Amino acid sequence: MRQREAEPRARLWRRAARQRGYFTAAQALEDGYSYQAQHFHVRRGNWTRVDRGIYRFREFADLPAGENDHLARWTLWSRGLAVVSHSTALGVHGLVGPAPSAVMAAVPACLRRPGEAARRV
Repeated sequence: MRQREAEPRARLWRRAARQRGYFTAAQALEDGYSYQAQHFHVRRGNWTRVDRGIYRFREFADLPAGENDHLARWTLWSRGLAVVSHSTALGVHGLVGPAPSAVMAAVPACLRRPGEAARRV
């Protein structure tokens, strides 16, 4: 592989590695992947589409899953604006038994539906 072709992947890989393998379409675009290239990588199986605009490198699926890997996904979904709260936060800090299946998060008003006080993600 030529050096020039490896640069976008290396940049995106470094970013995704800090986020448990997850990254957004906007981050991929910023690191040099057009939307067409993103679609190509999903079709080829290089990336897994986790949610709308959220992807994960295929290689991370083979690694042992961390107990809180899924929280990286919700951080990306919220554009870094939400924080885990309530029983989810207690579980992250080991203050309760098994973590709940639903993620409880404090979400800023810009991510809530009109009239919604809190959002369960």
